Amino acid sequence: MTGDIQARARWFSAEMLVAARFAAQGYVVGTPLTLCGYDLLVDTGQAIWRVQVKHAGFKEARMRPKGRGASARYAVGLLRHRAAGKSFLACHEFDLLCAVCAADRIYVIPVGCLVSRTDASRLVGHLEFKVGDSFRKDHSAARTRWEPYLNAFTLSEV
Repeated sequence: MTGDIQARARWFSAEMLVAARFAAQGYVVGTPLTLCGYDLLVDTGQAIWRVQVKHAGFKEARMRPKGRGASARYAVGLLRHRAAGKSFLACHEFDLLCAVCAADRIYVIPVGCLVSRTDASRLVGHLEFKVGDSFRKDHSAARTRWEPYLNAFTLSEV
């Protein structure tokens, strides 16, 4: 039960942090009154954006034999958690994903960037945001892929 309460607190604090960051940009922010595929509505005056907020968990770096390993990273699953179980989020349910890694590290990513390469009707299952030094040279490309969306709360940039 304690884990469930802590998870809900992380989720709620992530939502409020994102709402505050959009409000600081001068946008009107609202929340839906019923369960739906997004967590916040952001009104820019020219468009209304449906925003899905996800809290990213931190995973430590690890080494494997022969010098291979994984970098330290934040990871977020693009899943919906309901009493009936988990299911993947759908492309048409929201316009922006805000992945909250830390208070000063929030990725604001358009849904079009999250579409699966193998099935255009689905989103990718999870995202990873690499941080710090990397064990492998090919991880530098993965780290820079999402950097343009880091703290991009000005929606004209998206």
